[in-house]
Amino acid sequence: NLQKGLDEFGFNDKISFVQDISKSSYGTMDSDASIANSGYGQDQMLVNPIHMAMIYSSFANGGNMVMPVIERKEKNNLSGNIVNSSNSNTNNATKYYKENVISKEIANEIKQDLIKVVEEGTGKAAKVDGKTIAGKTGTAEIKDNQQDEEGTEIGWFDAFDEDGLVVVSMCENVKDRGGSHYLLPKVKTIFE
Repeated sequence: NLQKGLDEFGFNDKISFVQDISKSSYGTMDSDASIANSGYGQDQMLVNPIHMAMIYSSFANGGNMVMPVIERKEKNNLSGNIVNSSNSNTNNATKYYKENVISKEIANEIKQDLIKVVEEGTGKAAKVDGKTIAGKTGTAEIKDNQQDEEGTEIGWFDAFDEDGLVVVSMCENVKDRGGSHYLLPKVKTIFE
């Protein structure tokens, strides 16, 4: 069931994007320990940050995963000339990668839980007065085995606000720098 649910969210799919991105994958899940560890992002779980943004967009959009775009806007260069621009989404209509991947009710329940993470949980350092932010911290250990003390950590903090701005942040080598909490003040600045 876990593998089926991950597949519904696009794991192991090649996502068509303006640039080549790696597939998110979960490995074999061939033991109880592997399944349990995959449930919180360890074991063989690999998630592309762009795909993670798409997943989080479903919590902000009533169960619909938004297809991201890269947008470049025109601006004057230092000499005052207009710089050519392009926009990979030629119209402003939101395009979905997957619709109704979860129900509106489930999306809202997850959203409320993620708001609690920022309001009173591990994401409190990203709280912005007068703004509702929903998010989740996560620290992935990268090591050869349980006894490996030389391994490193990858910190994640993924969040969105009431306006639908989704921010996915990931930083390598956060061991001894606070893990995922290293990212909280950086993401807070974006929402401010």
